[in-house]
Amino acid sequence: MLRRRGVAAVVAEDRYVARDALDLIQVEYEPLPVVSDPEKALAPGSPVIHSEWSDNVAFRSEQKQGNLTKAFKEADKIVKQRLVHQRLAPIAIEPRGVVARYLGAETELTVWSSTQIPHMLKSHLAQMLKLPENQVRVIAPEVGEASAASSMSTPRKGCWSYLALKLNRPVKWTEERSENFQATIHGRGQVGEVEAAVKKMGRS
Repeated sequence: MLRRRGVAAVVAEDRYVARDALDLIQVEYEPLPVVSDPEKALAPGSPVIHSEWSDNVAFRSEQKQGNLTKAFKEADKIVKQRLVHQRLAPIAIEPRGVVARYLGAETELTVWSSTQIPHMLKSHLAQMLKLPENQVRVIAPEVGEASAASSMSTPRKGCWSYLALKLNRPVKWTEERSENFQATIHGRGQVGEVEAAVKKMGRS
């Protein structure tokens, strides 16, 4: 999953004040070599996305069962196919929203979030904020849609929770449609090479 990273956050009592404050933020970027094609990203000499790694391989997984060499040798037919899954961005009918409230006297952080994974989000928030899990409560009142976008613990949810802790005041964030297009997670963007050994009787 891919998503753009935020570089600044603004907290205000009024939406218009927050917008004015955002206009005052100037960010300077240093252009770096890029690679957007997943296959080209694996080629020798391709720009490495994360400097702490030697290449762009996220992980390798290998599973074996039975005698693969024998199955291909005795197959009546071998089927090969290249499968391309287009990159996409899930667009919910309603944008995402978060409300975070910290009660210092009770040392309890409560987060209302449009999420499918309240228990996992609770664990992630506790880890991000270095809080015991029994001091974090997550409530998912209405999700509205089921997709990867509502089943991810995004840094933004940690950001608003952190600000509620620092300010000791409730913090609310409701995503606008333009923000959703820019900052929601992206999925797929996969290329697969499939090869299957099959028998005439329908057995692989």
